[in-house]
Amino acid sequence: MSGGRKSNDRALVKFSIFHFPPALLDSLHLSASLNHVSSSKDAEPALANVTQTMASVRIAQPTCHTCGGEQFDSVDLQRVHAKSTRHKRNFERKAEWRKKNPEAQPALDEYPWMPLSSDDIEDDGVEAGDVSSDDEEDDGGLVAVKGGSKLSTGMLWFVGQVEDAERVTVYGVHRRLLVPKGVHGIHIDGDQVLAELRRLQLAPPAQRTMAELKQQKKEGLSASRHLWGFVALNGGHFAGAIIDRATGEFVAHKTFVRYTTRRKQGGSQSRQDNAMGYAANSAGAQIRRYNEAKLMDEIHALMGDWRQWLDKCECLLVRVPKPNRQNFFAPSGASFPVRWSDERIREVPVPMARPSLAELRRVYADITTVSVASVRMVQSKQEDPVEEVVEEDESGEESDCTLEPEPRPDLLAFLHHVAKMILDPAMTDDEIVAYLCDHLEQFLDALSDPAVGLRYLTTMNGVQAHRTPTLLHVAALCGRSELVPFLLDNGEDPTVTSGHPPLFAGGVTAYEVAKDRRTRDVFRVYRSEHEGEIDGIEWHRARVPLPITRAEMEEREERERQKKRREKERKKEKEKERRAERERERVAAEADDEAMERAMAANRETHSVGGNGMKGLTDAQLRARVLDMAYASAAGSWNKGERPLSPNSQRAVERELRFQAAQKRMQKTPTTGSTGGAGGCTHCNRPLHGLVPFEQFDWQCCSLQCLHGHQALYGTQQK
Repeated sequence: MSGGRKSNDRALVKFSIFHFPPALLDSLHLSASLNHVSSSKDAEPALANVTQTMASVRIAQPTCHTCGGEQFDSVDLQRVHAKSTRHKRNFERKAEWRKKNPEAQPALDEYPWMPLSSDDIEDDGVEAGDVSSDDEEDDGGLVAVKGGSKLSTGMLWFVGQVEDAERVTVYGVHRRLLVPKGVHGIHIDGDQVLAELRRLQLAPPAQRTMAELKQQKKEGLSASRHLWGFVALNGGHFAGAIIDRATGEFVAHKTFVRYTTRRKQGGSQSRQDNAMGYAANSAGAQIRRYNEAKLMDEIHALMGDWRQWLDKCECLLVRVPKPNRQNFFAPSGASFPVRWSDERIREVPVPMARPSLAELRRVYADITTVSVASVRMVQSKQEDPVEEVVEEDESGEESDCTLEPEPRPDLLAFLHHVAKMILDPAMTDDEIVAYLCDHLEQFLDALSDPAVGLRYLTTMNGVQAHRTPTLLHVAALCGRSELVPFLLDNGEDPTVTSGHPPLFAGGVTAYEVAKDRRTRDVFRVYRSEHEGEIDGIEWHRARVPLPITRAEMEEREERERQKKRREKERKKEKEKERRAERERERVAAEADDEAMERAMAANRETHSVGGNGMKGLTDAQLRARVLDMAYASAAGSWNKGERPLSPNSQRAVERELRFQAAQKRMQKTPTTGSTGGAGGCTHCNRPLHGLVPFEQFDWQCCSLQCLHGHQALYGTQQK
């Protein structure tokens, strides 16, 4: 037993597709049952078979790619399957894989989330092995059962020499590396595939002297005869490399990065222009459009420089989006070294993130590694329904078309009506709840059908179905805090997002679109009351924060009400003070206007120039006289009743008094420089207005030179 276990462990060790052990390679054969291929050995399929197969491909057969491409005879069967536990678990596995690999783009026939088969789900929910039927001619009526998950359909699985009747080791090689383009899904010849696999094998390195190694290093790539090319383009990121598959060394590589993708919206600028029907004229659009053309020019120039290497490549691995292939492989007015029709081209068969040198190394190591798995073989039964499924799959009637589950029109109309009621501000939460209680059976039927949702409505007035895919989203967006608990009690899933698929992490949940804090608190209170229940909600996926009790919510609302009440009272006090201040200013302004009117009236009544009359005065004199009268009134020397001056009038009076005092000081300033004075420099009589004078005794000089000159003139020396 120990020896058998050790040999099995050695068989499960992964190795490169270029270094199959010779003994193992001679014993390999392609298993028709594990790969779902025809057992015919004809290298070329008959024209009638090809025509029949292509006709069946054009017929859209309901298919569930979430569960590994399982097909159904009718849409009704697909609806039944969508409600099964297996479909829900596969959907969760796919969502978890998408969350870990947000930038990966798997091909149509690739299922990297490893979906569960029908035998993985038992009555008690425990996962068992995946069962797939096997061809009696190849494997003696045995069925392969792989513990864990289903074998990847993107690989060709080979079976070596069977030593154990119960367990068999199988070896998987990516299908696209061995099968040319155009043969996928139609016919695969086992002998041709094995011949291609043997052609990829590398001979052991020969013993060479140091002189021969130095000579090979001088010759460079001329001595390398096993070159592969690898180019990838996506989102303005390009990465290319020339790989020597004999050593795994990247003999040449280059990366380009340019801003071509519309931020937070996705898609290139050219794609957006084609969709809109016209070219946008914004600065960002012009920059992206220029960068797209510049990036293609750089790639074409690089491919031209690599022409001598690309001509020697045995295989060209390509990951280029379909809209960009025409410009990538067929540039106008240029002789491109590689065309899309080249038989050496192989599309990258695994999901790939943003192109970079590190990503090229990772993907190349992944696709050139043999996947080794151990499966358990059991005797097949004639009445086993798996045999019927395999016969249907082996008939060649496979379809690459995927149909979304068809929603029921009556349930969609019901959801549309309920959504309009939620959006109607005239409807209360109690009225909506009463309506749903009256139609509870139809409401529960709509919630239990995964094909029914607001996202399936093409036109819906007032509802943004891309943002609010469920009634819970609509209720949270409208702030229906009383309706949210009712929807949650009756099965609305708060983990559903507005992205695609519904559980995709890039969308927003109902909690995240809530209108106000009260609606968000309702989610948290509901979590605190139902988090410990059996079959509860996964609140971390609903993105609802830590729960709070209803008492805490009411206490917070009371604090908010008191805060708003205090804020309202404070605003009232401030408004009252502002009104009182405006009233005081208005009264003072009216008093000033009355005083001015009285002064002007007195001037008009007086006809003589002398005395107190103001007739014939200039505007400046009249202004000074009126201010004197106002100042006299403020001092109590005027005959009219005493009244306080406004702040503006008081400041005007003070400015006028300061101006008159300055004029009097200027008149007293002596004209000679010897006597000095407060109005000018003691030495040169320069005005000191705006200057800081140099003072000594009673002298005030404009500069230090004047001070020294004045000291020398009067015989006084500075000490």
